[in-house]
Amino acid sequence: MPDRSGQKLTGVISASVLLRQTEAVCRRAPDVVLGLSGGVDSGVAAELLVRQGYSVCGALLRIPGADCPREDALAVAQAADIPLFELDVGEAFERIVLRNFAREYAGARTPNPCIVCNPGVKFAALCELADELGAPFVASGHYAGVRTAAGRAELLRHASGKDQSYMLYRLPQSQLGRLLLPLQQMGKASVRELAREWALPVAQKRDSQDICFVPQGDYAAVLERLGVPMAPGDFVDGEGRVLGRHEGIARYTVGQRKGLGVSADRRLFVTKIDALTGRVTLQGSEALLCSRLALSDVVWTSGEAPKQPVCATVKLRLGPREHAARVQPLGERGALVLFDRPVRRGAPGQSAVFYDGDMVLGGGVIDDAAL
Repeated sequence: MPDRSGQKLTGVISASVLLRQTEAVCRRAPDVVLGLSGGVDSGVAAELLVRQGYSVCGALLRIPGADCPREDALAVAQAADIPLFELDVGEAFERIVLRNFAREYAGARTPNPCIVCNPGVKFAALCELADELGAPFVASGHYAGVRTAAGRAELLRHASGKDQSYMLYRLPQSQLGRLLLPLQQMGKASVRELAREWALPVAQKRDSQDICFVPQGDYAAVLERLGVPMAPGDFVDGEGRVLGRHEGIARYTVGQRKGLGVSADRRLFVTKIDALTGRVTLQGSEALLCSRLALSDVVWTSGEAPKQPVCATVKLRLGPREHAARVQPLGERGALVLFDRPVRRGAPGQSAVFYDGDMVLGGGVIDDAAL
């Protein structure tokens, strides 16, 4: 395997070799480049791929300011006897993820940075390294499935409650078509059991619950560092009457109930955030119900929008709950979701993902949460 230490690749990453493999295995190009995060899921995925006969190369993404557990990734690569590259994706992460994160919050929206990162940074970097090394496949430890039908890749939900297909819905055919998901048929308990059985060095490591660049979930600190204004403003009720003061619209999201600091005789939720006036509207939970949502930046897993409305179930957040609806494509990148019955709406900036049974049809970003 050639030494690409510090070499700049084609625009997304620069790569350096952290761990070389045995000379005998390095004589041929790897079959698959696997994203190694240093966690138990990617660790078991690496071992599964090796045991299935694949020649595997690991890749650890380095993001400035993020928790990138290099030592754990190195330990996993050593245990599986695979080479490990460290990929510096800092410039791409800043341009694609952080700027969008700051812009959306400043505009009174709540983005999901992991959904943006997956196609634009993570899998783009894995595919780029795979192309450089001559590997036909990339892989990750996500809990989802892929299959090929009629010459196209299909993204599938995972059978367990850990399903992460929602987070991968924006992957294009160019990435899905070469993606291996070794945990496709395994639940979290089985993954943990295998990690212990194989004595993997990360077998007892706890799952991370935070976004990688938001330690301890302190969004406000990150947003302030990114230059997002935190000007105080008014909390108001549905009639515009002032209920109190807030500490900046970027600290709140539609649907939020906790941490408002407003006394009332009933539970209040954030139902609207106005970026122009700085007002945050608080109302009862009934004001969060809606029958339809307008979406923008819609992608379809097949690569083509349907010509007619489609019946689907729709997820408005990561988790098992979904809602029956009809999805009507609008123009090139829009859609209107018409629910069979009123649902508690998602926040503008979050994603709505469409399913046909176990298959992901596509999804888009919520624009208007109260049409």
